[in-house]
Amino acid sequence: MLKQSHIHLLIEHLRQLKRDGVTQVNYEDSSLDALYEAALRAHKTMPDPIFPDLVTPPQVGLPPVPDKAFLFNVLRAQIQTNQTIAKHVHPGCQFVLGRGNLNAPICIVGEAPGSEEEKAGLPFVGPAGKLLTKFLSEVGLDDSYVFITNIMLWRPEMETTTGNRPPTTQEMNFCLPYCKAQLDIVKPACIIALGSTAVNGLLGVNKQRRITQIRGTWDTYNNIPLIPTYHPSYLLRSGSKELNHQFITDLISAKQKARLPIHPHETSLYT
Repeated sequence: MLKQSHIHLLIEHLRQLKRDGVTQVNYEDSSLDALYEAALRAHKTMPDPIFPDLVTPPQVGLPPVPDKAFLFNVLRAQIQTNQTIAKHVHPGCQFVLGRGNLNAPICIVGEAPGSEEEKAGLPFVGPAGKLLTKFLSEVGLDDSYVFITNIMLWRPEMETTTGNRPPTTQEMNFCLPYCKAQLDIVKPACIIALGSTAVNGLLGVNKQRRITQIRGTWDTYNNIPLIPTYHPSYLLRSGSKELNHQFITDLISAKQKARLPIHPHETSLYT
């Protein structure tokens, strides 16, 4: 079993490899999974930060008009004037709302912005976002077919200026009304939930739920079909061809649910 001390040794080893000019390291999937589980155990030993101003989630109100662009701007204005949100956004950065086609048949929901996203004010523009865009393009899902957003509006605060952490349940619950409002505006044919945070946010927190066990299995959010799958950052860490194929399979399943055409070459990707 990996211990926290082992993780620190591995991190230092990787830093030394970087200093030595090594640009790529390959690990077996089993080793990566063990490291991931050890990191989760180490994280669970640390108490979640508590923010008194996030105790009460906001009430999001949208007027009963059919103009989606107008409604999206109303939602943006509500976020811009929310002083609690402004307080939690890192200095020099922006809150991150969704991007894409407001009439898209597929909504993709992720976890939280990273450092690149909070600087750009757009979701999925960093390394994980580039991988997501690559996979979407390979199955014919360009910006006209998808709307992409996150559960969280800002990058969860940490004591360090770099790195990321999963949002706490408190942070997630505060931001959820804004995420759900975006889904209410778009009204997609189906939702792709990327990773455990997105699944827990939309389907309810279940600590026993594992994304590796439920991915590819259809559920329902607010009468909208929802398919859980891996977060692209997990695919980046694993570098696994098999996991990439499973991710592609889930994208194709979402296309089928949205009644979009499937091309023969798509089903053979990463096999």
